[in-house]
Amino acid sequence: HDTFALPAGMQQDLGPQAPKLIAGWSSPNSSRIWVTNGGPWRVPFPPWSEDSVPEPGEDSMIYSCFHCDRMENLHSIIAGEKQVVLVPPGQRDVLNATRYATQRQWLLAPVSSHRGDSQYLSSTLFTSKQQECTSDQSAVHPLRSADTNRKVSKGQWPDGVDFPVRVGRLKKGDTLYIPAYHWHWVATTTPPSLGLDEDGPLAMSVNFWWWPIHNDGAMERWSYQNEEESWRNARMPPPADQRPPDRESHAASFQQLTARQRREA
Repeated sequence: HDTFALPAGMQQDLGPQAPKLIAGWSSPNSSRIWVTNGGPWRVPFPPWSEDSVPEPGEDSMIYSCFHCDRMENLHSIIAGEKQVVLVPPGQRDVLNATRYATQRQWLLAPVSSHRGDSQYLSSTLFTSKQQECTSDQSAVHPLRSADTNRKVSKGQWPDGVDFPVRVGRLKKGDTLYIPAYHWHWVATTTPPSLGLDEDGPLAMSVNFWWWPIHNDGAMERWSYQNEEESWRNARMPPPADQRPPDRESHAASFQQLTARQRREA
């Protein structure tokens, strides 16, 4: 959900105190509210019964994959908790990340019975026709076994990790600063799973992104490195109208985009 689409009173409650942090950051570029009721629920049994209801799965947490954003990020917890893993940019390719991969979404929705006179809940796997994700993503999952992660990282995670990886837990009221281009993975737990029923059934958080105002040289290098790795690690053919990254044209494009974003801020 877009934070700026909320009622004015709620916007004021959730508004970032940018001048108290770094005055030069000005207004945020964008913001989002994240809400979840936890991990995927099981399809009820028997699945053809109108009276069946979804059942909680064995894993109460829901996970985001490793990804990175090109903007500065402040992430605040409203309810529930989050475990966060941060990987710094500019390191060797241990995540095998790419934007070019098949995107699938698991859905639980009502479907009509064979007779057409009733409905029941059933699961389906939706496959997107989109060839490119909005950001580079990795299938590495820090809570899974080393063997599992070796298979999805070309043998690089965890064996090739020779730099600091930061791990932390955020609770209600905490705010985490995630610097631009830092890879992050998040596991979210709802209040009921923590025994905090008074905080409601949903885990909620809000984040605000600002366009970077410093360190342009390093960020351009990190951006180009991501482009090279994304192309090299592609799990499906990139769109036909795209070409492999070129060092000179990427630098020019990065500078133009950065200048425009700062003018608009």
